[in-house]
Amino acid sequence: MKVFFSVLIIFIVCSVSAENVYVVNSNSQTLSQIDLAEQQVSNTFAILGQTPGSAPNKIALTQNFAYCVVTYENTVQKVDLASGQVVDSIYLEDSSYPNDIEIVGNYGYVTGNNSYKVYKVDLENEELVSSLEVGKAPQGMAVYNDFLYVANTGFDISTYQYDPGTVSVVDLNNFSIFKTIPTSLNPCEFAVVQDKLHLVCTGNYDDVLGNIEIIDLEEKVVEFTLEIGGCPQAIASDGNKAFIGNAWPAGIYIYDVQNLEVLSTPEENNILGGNALAVQNGYLASIDAKDYVVNSEVFFYDTSSLELMQQYEVGVGASDVKFAIEPSGNGEISVPLVQKLNNYPNPFNPETIISFNLLQPQQVEVAIFNTNGRKIKQLHNSILPSGKHNLIWNGTDKNEKTVASGVYFYQVQTQQGTLSRKMLLVK
Repeated sequence: MKVFFSVLIIFIVCSVSAENVYVVNSNSQTLSQIDLAEQQVSNTFAILGQTPGSAPNKIALTQNFAYCVVTYENTVQKVDLASGQVVDSIYLEDSSYPNDIEIVGNYGYVTGNNSYKVYKVDLENEELVSSLEVGKAPQGMAVYNDFLYVANTGFDISTYQYDPGTVSVVDLNNFSIFKTIPTSLNPCEFAVVQDKLHLVCTGNYDDVLGNIEIIDLEEKVVEFTLEIGGCPQAIASDGNKAFIGNAWPAGIYIYDVQNLEVLSTPEENNILGGNALAVQNGYLASIDAKDYVVNSEVFFYDTSSLELMQQYEVGVGASDVKFAIEPSGNGEISVPLVQKLNNYPNPFNPETIISFNLLQPQQVEVAIFNTNGRKIKQLHNSILPSGKHNLIWNGTDKNEKTVASGVYFYQVQTQQGTLSRKMLLVK
């Protein structure tokens, strides 16, 4: 296993916010920490897995910890982000082969690729509390409102063939199957973009090419299929464009999330990697795992200009990448879970759009207040996924009566605290 502690190339000198990025190196069994501000990388920030070949896979982050699924040890490892130490290992089930993890509140939800289950883990007490049978060979997940969406690839390891794909819709209020959505072949990963679910379906790596299916989150049905081609396997979005990583050969497709027009293909752009993707604060992180024998690379692109901003070498077989925020001076992780809170237009008449970004799924309440501090309307109060969100206030109160012209305040409340902004209704 090769270990490096250096940044390779800085292509453009730019101002980068003090953010850390974490990369799971499956073959090296390490967690890399990249400091974008200091332009440094530690490829042995944490040692993952307790046995050779244990295959750490995907991670999810909270303010203080990283939770990594370790596939062949059937565990979720808890890593302290202040020290890089593995502080606990939560066992799931024999031969479950966990693949992905999503965190909602105090619970982690983990797909068992071999057991065909989703596991519910109490993160506070560090124990498995429940499991639920879903479809065949589940992988990626996404959360929207009170529902967990699970991509069931349909892969049959005994025949190396794919059964028809499905998405299991799990009601998180009672942890039960609400609905099963038929999909194209080999669904594997999601992104929630502007109240739609964008689902990557890889195909069979042979005569069935991949596509992107757009799922209506109200009706919970596939409403459109974008035949993108290739073997797509990863997805990330900045709210305007979606970036799709191709499995083999590596490369990136880009499409407009509004009109679903393909903007460029791997042959038409110079974006490298695509084995795993993440987007935050105008940066696209793209993993190139290469041949899973030599060290992987992580490329950081500006999502608007698509210019390469930074490049780092990490461990062997990089399988996941996530953004986080640099620890504060007291050693604790300080993560502003709500970002870019604003409304437009402002002043407005008769309605305005309240927009904000979430860094992780969480319970969110959005409400409107008058200048006397009285809540006049609640716009939202439930779990929302990470990403960009838009809510419309039409200038009415809780009784749907039109309010008078004047100054009002909109407030977003999460487990971390409350943010509020001022707006002006002019008639």
